[in-house]
Amino acid sequence: MLESNELNSGFTYTDEDKHVTFLVICKTTSADEFFNTFIHEIGHATAHIAEYYGIKPYSEELQYL
Repeated sequence: MLESNELNSGFTYTDEDKHVTFLVICKTTSADEFFNTFIHEIGHATAHIAEYYGIKPYSEELQYL
């Protein structure tokens, strides 16, 4: 994916052993597209972290994460 040069895309990777999450956002065609992709990937990162720590998906705790 990093080498594809696909616009308006990104991905999120979590290494549970090292306790790190990476967000990668590729080139975007506009500030709005960057924002949309960034928010989308934050959703994936939040889900990864919540799953690891057993945080309920509809909880207030998740919203503060």
